[in-house]
Amino acid sequence: MNRVQINLERRGSGSFFGITLLSIFLLFMMNNNVFAQAPVTYNFTTDVPGFTGGCPACLFVGQPVSGSFVYDSEAALTTTVPPGFSIYLGGISNWSGSVGDNSFSDDLGLALVGDDVIAGTRDLFRFTPGMFLNGFAIDEVNSGTYTLVDVRMLWLEGVPGDPNGLPDFLMGQTLPTEPPDIPGRLFLDFENPLFPGIPFSVVFENLIVTRAPTPVTIDIKPGKTPNSVNPVSSQHIPVAIITTDTFDAVQVDPLSVTFGVLPACEVHARGHIKDIDGDGDADLLLHFNTQETDITCGDTEILLLGQTFDGESITGSDIINTVNCP
Repeated sequence: MNRVQINLERRGSGSFFGITLLSIFLLFMMNNNVFAQAPVTYNFTTDVPGFTGGCPACLFVGQPVSGSFVYDSEAALTTTVPPGFSIYLGGISNWSGSVGDNSFSDDLGLALVGDDVIAGTRDLFRFTPGMFLNGFAIDEVNSGTYTLVDVRMLWLEGVPGDPNGLPDFLMGQTLPTEPPDIPGRLFLDFENPLFPGIPFSVVFENLIVTRAPTPVTIDIKPGKTPNSVNPVSSQHIPVAIITTDTFDAVQVDPLSVTFGVLPACEVHARGHIKDIDGDGDADLLLHFNTQETDITCGDTEILLLGQTFDGESITGSDIINTVNCP
């Protein structure tokens, strides 16, 4: 299994897959309509590497990886090379992450689907940045400099009959609606000029992907500038969630919304639907008890969290100016 993974996933200037990536990129540039209509941002996190007895894994003892990416389940099929795999350029984008003090990023990446391609019965699903990974270099005293050249998220179906194996999570060669909600693996692949031609992979287990809250536009104290808040006031703070071209504020469940540092719930246990910004569509106005928000003198930005009626998480923030402070 490891040999199959390395052959399919190792990226390098002289490798078959490296040449394939370049071809995919050129095809994308000639037919730049791959991006989907409804990409969604996801966060990811991993456990610390499972093996730290050697380097470069030794450089990441106790350090998990975390970050985010945008997943587009409607990205157009780019190629079926290598045979048995469907590759979608733009299936993943805006990829960024960090481990310790080091970070990596890429604007455009690949999603690879392989339904029942391993031994004819097992699924493989993989994300990787595209051709222009912004990596990092890290030094080890005795072994020189390791340079990050590839990042891979991988979900591989378990061996048939293994009760601990991952389930069958692909039903075909198209992209699933969402990334797998089962644990996967994340690989950081390094090169070291002292060991030419030898890839060094650091494996992070228990890769978990969760949907990031949808950012929404909010307006604290609509119609007033600046948004002055007296932390000891007994009055309510009005906060509007604004409807935009991409988000309908009326779909927010008022009972799910919290606001402030603690945070506080809507005092009337309901929302007030009205056109707050005068653009002709319906917005949602909520009210919160000032002292329940735990806003204190010097606070400058306040967060709102909530969900839509269909369970989509949202988040928004706005600037305030605290007044009547010593």
